[in-house]
Amino acid sequence: MKGEWIRKSKGNTSVIFVHGILSSGKTCWTHKNGSFWPDLLKEEKEFEDWGIYNFMYETGFFSGTYNLSDIVDALKEQLKLDKLLDSKQIAFVCHSMGGIVVRKFIVERVYDFIEQEIKIGLFLVASPSLGSSYANLFSAIIKFVRNSQADILRFNKDNLWLNSLDKEFQNLRSSNKLEIRGKELIEDKFIVLKNFWTNQVVEPFSGARYFGESYKVPYSDHFSIAKPENKDAVQHRLLCEFLNEFFKNKVDKQEKSLAHQIITFLEKRGLLHLALEGNHPEHPQRCYEYANTLREGIITILMKIPRNSQIYTYGDRLHDEFIKFRRELERLGIEAKERETDLTNEQLEGFTKSIYELRKNCSGYIQELGNKYSIDVSDIVSQIDSSLPNFDKLI
Repeated sequence: MKGEWIRKSKGNTSVIFVHGILSSGKTCWTHKNGSFWPDLLKEEKEFEDWGIYNFMYETGFFSGTYNLSDIVDALKEQLKLDKLLDSKQIAFVCHSMGGIVVRKFIVERVYDFIEQEIKIGLFLVASPSLGSSYANLFSAIIKFVRNSQADILRFNKDNLWLNSLDKEFQNLRSSNKLEIRGKELIEDKFIVLKNFWTNQVVEPFSGARYFGESYKVPYSDHFSIAKPENKDAVQHRLLCEFLNEFFKNKVDKQEKSLAHQIITFLEKRGLLHLALEGNHPEHPQRCYEYANTLREGIITILMKIPRNSQIYTYGDRLHDEFIKFRRELERLGIEAKERETDLTNEQLEGFTKSIYELRKNCSGYIQELGNKYSIDVSDIVSQIDSSLPNFDKLI
């Protein structure tokens, strides 16, 4: 049992492959032409800073009493040892029983994920939520060799372990306590065993249970579905699409995402009203008449946000707010200049220096966030910096 890095993360996002029963971290994901799914993902330029990890565990016909709970414990310890839980965004790609292992892991460690503000993505590939009739077929053999992993996979109403996990996971999703999204792929063809078996290992009602818009991969069976032939295979393209949509890592959205995430951070903590207020009542009130634009209040609060806080939720809103921030700095500079006759020299100097420091602090802080979370914020920083010459003339 071990895990191996296909590529270590350069940022805050990692993708973890978890194979299924009676398989391995190599055979599960390898097409007959030699294509290895984690390597296909590694070759995608848009994810070049993401970590890719392959978790492996003991599973075989004679794995005996080594059960799913043991595998979950192994997953937890391996991810801790290899620092996977330092990532703020984690996507699990799970085949077959691997999906059950990961769902159990998430349910058990949910408060750790919430506390660390980790976003979870689940890409389930022919993974049985309620069990598999395939395990039912071999129930006599399973009992003989005492394979506890396959025993848990049995599909029937008496499977308390799996039915309980199903309920716990459903409750977790409906609670919205943890940000978790997913995509489910379903096998198409039957696995044919001569004389007695012509069924799908994981049937749609078991393999498409948690997330909307599941997809049946044409011509796939329970094993080939996890072995894309090349980067153009539909299951690989769907994985890339899922990662892009969930984590929104496209370069053209990065600047926008940073700002909107900070606004969301403040909204969730009831601080947004403070973000729109000036923090220096000693200055003449007339200099703070623009009550609806971004100003010193939000920057002061931003400076207090812990460096380990997760930046999450993407969109256009904060990008627009920073544009307003830059314009507001310019307008306040002009306002101060026009009111020179109304302000004492001491008041004017203090006011303009405050704005000048505000600009520098904001620019530095945004750059720190960009460096920490591997986001290109150069455009935002340059927009803020562009107001500097206006203040040089006033100080």
